[in-house]
Amino acid sequence: MANAVLSGQTFYGRNGSTYTLDTFIKKGGEGQVYAIKGEPEKVVKLYTAKKFRPTKYISDPKTYLREKIETMLDNPVQTHLHGQLVITWPTDILFDSSHQFCGYVMPRVHVSKSLKSAIDTGLQSQLIKNYTWKTSVGIAYNLAQAVDLIHSKGYVIGDLNELNFLVDHKGHITVIDTDSFNITNRKTGKTYKCTVGRDELMPPELQGKDRSRPNTVFTKESDNFGLAIHIFELLMNGVHPFGSISSSGGRSTPSTSNGHESHNIMNGICPYVTGGSGKPSKLAPDVKMLPVEIRNLLDRTFKYTAAQAAAKSTALKRASASDWIAALSHLLNENYSKHGTHVYLSSYGKCPWCAIGQSSRRKPVKKIIPPVQIPAIPGLKLAGFKKIVPAAFKKPVPAALTVRRSEHVLTAACIGTGLLISPYLAQYMIPLIASMSGLALPLSAVMITLALFGAISGYVISFFAQDRYVSAYNGLPWLLVALLSPAAACVCMLIGTFMIKLLGILLQGVMALVEALFVILLLLVLFGAFI
Repeated sequence: MANAVLSGQTFYGRNGSTYTLDTFIKKGGEGQVYAIKGEPEKVVKLYTAKKFRPTKYISDPKTYLREKIETMLDNPVQTHLHGQLVITWPTDILFDSSHQFCGYVMPRVHVSKSLKSAIDTGLQSQLIKNYTWKTSVGIAYNLAQAVDLIHSKGYVIGDLNELNFLVDHKGHITVIDTDSFNITNRKTGKTYKCTVGRDELMPPELQGKDRSRPNTVFTKESDNFGLAIHIFELLMNGVHPFGSISSSGGRSTPSTSNGHESHNIMNGICPYVTGGSGKPSKLAPDVKMLPVEIRNLLDRTFKYTAAQAAAKSTALKRASASDWIAALSHLLNENYSKHGTHVYLSSYGKCPWCAIGQSSRRKPVKKIIPPVQIPAIPGLKLAGFKKIVPAAFKKPVPAALTVRRSEHVLTAACIGTGLLISPYLAQYMIPLIASMSGLALPLSAVMITLALFGAISGYVISFFAQDRYVSAYNGLPWLLVALLSPAAACVCMLIGTFMIKLLGILLQGVMALVEALFVILLLLVLFGAFI
């Protein structure tokens, strides 16, 4: 239905209230937002027909959404702090003239900038004119307060996308799109799931999972992980805590955010915690500029190993929103120093932002000039030019690869299968080798050779299959490629024995040729002696 047609129509609430649509405000992927005549501080959100289409796990989305909104209305959260709107919670449900559920009423937000504007250092001045690091501390504090209000009522956000948190020119936070929250009805025990979320904000226990599945569970602890990431980004110059370079082998990722954070999240690669692994970003200030209280909360949330990543105990020790409120409140009341436009803690003793600038100036970025094609000129020899050849056996990693699990399991499976299963095929290979090459090899020699070829083949197979394995939603089918390792070992064995046989024939030919040349040479010497 066209936007202009809906303006002027009347919709009905659950207690007999009426709402007449005024001007159209905006349209999103799930619905349209309209002003309400006579109520300037409220708007309505009307769901699109697409939102009501059955999905794989929800057969009747319209009933499901209606029950979710009613649950939110029956047990609302505190929406204001100190007179400021913090959470755009539904205030009424909407039905059309046919008594069909179609949306809900909520408070109107007069802010357009999102949390992204505070995290992105290039956008901060557009958000607040005299933006400083202390401004970021204040926004982080307000963000923790908003999350704590939601958690205090037993609700879970699920998707902590920075676009769902609006920030005004004073640093106040307003949470929007609350109908996407993970809502549990206390009376019935039924949970109305959050079904979306960005990988780089998801905790390790939710990495690589289909978030629309009923058994994918969002919790306060999963919210605490995303909250800590945003607070870290606000305090550390917009740098992601898991956007680091691995220092212990495996898949490496650049120092800045580029889509490989999920791999580091699953493996606990965070250089900013005590004893953390990985290489810090050149854009990040020294983490020791933060008070010990803040660093302890970062350790509780981000310090774990790959083996501990998805453990329940790891999730339970994460810093909560109330923990962050206390620590950030103390940080706001610390003494600050200024160096030009830079603001930092006086206790740190030097300007961390100037140190970042000096570090970036030490190693200037070299300008890359594309090679010039020079036409070949007969007789002209060019000196000083080297032909650039791609490194052998090196495959590029796709820039948009979504890493859902470590490749080490696939590598171990392929090498192990080749190493352990290949030797058992020796009894079948011996007669085949004998018939093809005439070589009679002992069983032990064939078994050892097959094991060696199997391990090498397994590594090669895992190397070329690992991108598909680490990015697939279900990695189990890709583990079956390990069964190719024994077959590849047998093929390598046959090729090897054939090459040995061929080499033997060539050596025999060479020896015969040398013998013939020796005889000819001897005859020439004798003939020359008699002449």
